[in-house]
Amino acid sequence: MSKTIPLAYICGPFTAKTPHGIACNIRDAAELRDALVSKGYAVICPHTMFGLECVGKEPDEVYMAICLELLRRCDLLVLTRPDARKISSGTAREVALASKLGIPYYQHMISLPTAEAFTKSRMVKS
Repeated sequence: MSKTIPLAYICGPFTAKTPHGIACNIRDAAELRDALVSKGYAVICPHTMFGLECVGKEPDEVYMAICLELLRRCDLLVLTRPDARKISSGTAREVALASKLGIPYYQHMISLPTAEAFTKSRMVKS
């Protein structure tokens, strides 16, 4: 019997005014990634996929286009912090796309079920 693992997309601010601020945003996303893996999810974490070494290599819109395409393939979106979409225009775009596509999003880990419970709830709705 094959088991489907839900794919979670981590969403939150990446850019910041300083390299330290960017590093903090990456750290926050990495911590969320680890917590999601512990709950049984497969994870796409753009923050750690691109990291500080990619800053300035391509225009921000190139990375945003990649992120939006990755998001289209995910089962859910999880914000790095509850106010993320208010402080990041990129995050707001990602949340808007998730809403348009019917991809559920979670503002914090507290309300997020385990991957097994998430999968069961999606099967009931299907």
